[in-house]
Amino acid sequence: MSINTVRSQPTPSWAKNINNNQAQKNNEQQKKTAKRQTTGKQRKEEQQSQNSTQRRQSISKEQPQSNKIANQETKTNNSDSKSKELDIKEQQQVQKLRQRDSEVRQHELAHKTTGGQYAGNITYTYQEGPDGRRYAVGGSVGMNISAEPGEPKKTIEKAEQVRKAALAPAQPSAQDLKVAAKAARMKMEAKAKLENPQANKQPGENNKNQNNKLNELYNNQQSQQEQQQNISLIA
Repeated sequence: MSINTVRSQPTPSWAKNINNNQAQKNNEQQKKTAKRQTTGKQRKEEQQSQNSTQRRQSISKEQPQSNKIANQETKTNNSDSKSKELDIKEQQQVQKLRQRDSEVRQHELAHKTTGGQYAGNITYTYQEGPDGRRYAVGGSVGMNISAEPGEPKKTIEKAEQVRKAALAPAQPSAQDLKVAAKAARMKMEAKAKLENPQANKQPGENNKNQNNKLNELYNNQQSQQEQQQNISLIA
């Protein structure tokens, strides 16, 4: 009986080169894969760190606003509690002050609106109520009531507007009535001045003397009015 013996053949050199190249490529591929995984992990950690920082900054920004809102609520609650602490008598006083405040503002606004260019600024006097708030209890508006030199027609128009401004409120004060009376007198004197040229055309010395007296009266009144240009209309 014969036995066949199989002998291994040596690996050719070209096959060894192929195996070495393949092994080298596999190693490089594994290194690239590992590097990509490491880079992705680092990016993920950086993103998480960035998000965490943004959240902390957002919280730090919201904190002052929250404190501000809380302080405002505290002030409001304190104000409400103070209002609730008022007794019946103090509440009635506050109600009267509110009503007076509304009346004064409406009164002075009527003067200001009707007076137009001849009305000055509104000034108020205040009183503090039991609730800690200030209420207007008085007021005034400066009113220019001087005659227009050499312009009787403009003086008449001005006097009429001032008179209407003085009587504009629903309940004019004593000072308002005085200003209205002065405006009415200024209007009458301006009319007399306007009619004076017609009187000069009439013959006779008496008429001439009468016209001179009218002129003198008008000039004296005009001088007095110029000294009292600004008269306050008081509520």
